[in-house]
Amino acid sequence: MSSKSVDKASVAIAIISSPVWSPIYGMWLLYDKALMPMYQDAKSSIQEWERYRLWKRRREFPILNVKEKRRSLSVDAPIRRTIDSNTSENERKEPDLEPRLLRLPPEIRMMIWEEVLGKMNIHIEVKDRRIGATICQNPVPEDQVWRKMCPCRIGKRIVACTFEWEEYPPEGLRALPLLLTCRPIYRDVLDHIYRTSTFLFHRPEAVLLFVQSIPPTHAQRIAKIHLDARVIQKDTSFEHPLAYMPVSIRDTYKSAYPTHCTAQTTDMSRGEPQPSMWGAMSKLLSSLGGLRELRISLHGRCFPRQIYSSREGSEYVPWTLACGRGEKLVLEPLKEVARANLNMVVNVDWYASGTGEEDQSLGYVLKRPER
Repeated sequence: MSSKSVDKASVAIAIISSPVWSPIYGMWLLYDKALMPMYQDAKSSIQEWERYRLWKRRREFPILNVKEKRRSLSVDAPIRRTIDSNTSENERKEPDLEPRLLRLPPEIRMMIWEEVLGKMNIHIEVKDRRIGATICQNPVPEDQVWRKMCPCRIGKRIVACTFEWEEYPPEGLRALPLLLTCRPIYRDVLDHIYRTSTFLFHRPEAVLLFVQSIPPTHAQRIAKIHLDARVIQKDTSFEHPLAYMPVSIRDTYKSAYPTHCTAQTTDMSRGEPQPSMWGAMSKLLSSLGGLRELRISLHGRCFPRQIYSSREGSEYVPWTLACGRGEKLVLEPLKEVARANLNMVVNVDWYASGTGEEDQSLGYVLKRPER
């Protein structure tokens, strides 16, 4: 040990042991000792409250335990027949019970299903621990989509100007009778629904839960997705960590893009990076090989910690970027979704933080409001 360090240590000991500092040092030790139990109690109370909030948040979502089962009406299930080895060849011949509809070329059958079912826009919502699907019957005009919510999402609409609520009929997709007809028709109709319908989601967790709840072979048939977050409900945030989701989703997307918000978990309180719902949704979308059209419409309030709004006098200024890093956390995870055979468009309602030249290197089309 050098002489300088010894001198510094001796000087520090001399100062602490001096008559002037000894009472202050002793009082500080007593004060710290008295506060320690209070600090421990407060810390345990906070951790208990965080665990309760985490448990309550997880209770909002359904429990997923989906496995690829071979059922009589599954798309890839083989046809099983039990034939006795002693049965003669003439007895084994079965009459041709195939409907004449199925003898038509596939292109003709697809045209028939389109006339019967149409090209549907299907809202996928998660409510009361259930995943529901509703056909969009009253879409909002394009000039009002940033201000007005589609009434199909809440299942109600206002009748005239009487401010009375009228429930939408629970019609569903109206495809169950066709699906239960026979296996070939089930395969045709299901393929038509997944390949021609546009699935409308309004939160990242709805995308994760819906895709996780259906067999992987069905998920790979989805061709069109629209994440519409132009009009969001109160307290909606896309910055939540993946810790809120069911175990199957948390285990699948451990390497998702991390979140930088403070979540109500003890691990997050320590500042440890956790995978985000936004990053997990981006990773999931990149795995859908049948996806051909992806449209994402984002309101700045979906990311309250990264993007903010402002007013200049009486004039409303569309969403202004807090900093370039904030926008990166929003747009960067979507890069892994973009590919050559995917028509991907992202609409946002905030301006660029710089000149906007970096938008050309994202790999997808990014549309901003005009200044």
